[in-house]
Parts: sequence; structure tokens; C-alpha cells
Amino acid sequence: MESESSSESSLEKSMENVLHLQNSDNPGLILVIAPLNGTNYLPWSRAMKIALCAKDKIGFVTGEIKKPSKNSPMFKKWRRVDSTFWESNGPLLYNIKREISLFTQGNMPLMVYFTKLKKLWDEVQCLRPFLVCTCGNCTCGASKAIADFDEDEKLIQFLMGLGDHYDHVRNQMLLIDPLPSASKAYSMALRVEKKKDV
Repeated sequence: MESESSSESSLEKSMENVLHLQNSDNPGLILVIAPLNGTNYLPWSRAMKIALCAKDKIGFVTGEIKKPSKNSPMFKKWRRVDSTFWESNGPLLYNIKREISLFTQGNMPLMVYFTKLKKLWDEVQCLRPFLVCTCGNCTCGASKAIADFDEDEKLIQFLMGLGDHYDHVRNQMLLIDPLPSASKAYSMALRVEKKKDV
């Protein structure tokens, strides 16, 4: 009983340390010099992780620091720290999704088109919260359904942006059941392109 009480006390102290804000911590604080602009995710992410680790706030991003219940004495402190360091990804997510919806192959080689589109998908994946099944080891099939839906979206985006000279390939891919992944569709289109070049 006594060890349980002391472990709760040390956990509470640890939480208090993480929830402590320095005088320099404020909502206008710039943690990294170069803002995320849609093309610099990897260096920005690394710099942000270093900055949050230095401030002992990385646990808010990784999920290690759990949101206390609303009736907990730590809730107000947690909310204050969370609101100091959290900024909505909404505007950036909107811009990237809009760019994806307007993105077409145009005069780009197929390989360049797919690589740029994949980069945009990766950026969206980093900004969007990852949906997970709440049943545990996912016996209900929700995780697979979410992944399949996401893959179908990517396929449709890829096919919509393909040049008109890929109409025949596009139509063939849409008739496949189940739909192929975007990567598989890309490799199929690439094979057709290479056959035309020969």
C-alpha cells in the first residue's frame, strides 16, 4: 500500500515537472526557425523534435503524456501547456489536399509525377491523426477497412491526374476488383509507357 502511494506521488511529481512552463514558454514562441512549408517536412520535423525534447514537451506529441481527466488537479496545467505548444495543422493540411486535388501529370514524365504525388501523400499522412481501431488487436476489421479506404483514395487521385494518353490504362485499372494499390497502378502504367518507348 505504501509503495503504491509513493509511486503515485513520484508519478505526480514527474507530471508536474513536465507540465511546468518556463518564462520563455508562450503561445507566440517560435520553436524552429524555418516554418513547415510543404516541402521541408523531414528537416522541420527533426528540428521540432529537438526543440520539444529540449523543453521536455516531446511527450505531448508522442502521446506519452496522457491528457488527465477533467476532474484531475493536473488538467488545468496540462491544458495550458498543450495550448501553448499546439498549433492547428488545418491550414497546412488544407493547402496540401488542395494541391493534391489540382495536381496533374501535365508534361511530367510518369516517374516524376508519381514521386511528387507520393511526397504530397506522405506529408498529409504526417499531418493527419492516425486512425486506429479501439477494439485492441483489431478483430473487427476496422484497421484494414481504414487502410483500404486510404489506398483507394490514393489510387483515384493518381488516376485522375494521369495524362489523357493513359486513358486506356486508367480504364483497365478501374475494372480490376479489388482495386489495385496506387503503387501497383503506377508500376502498371510504367510498364505500358516502357512498351510504347520500345
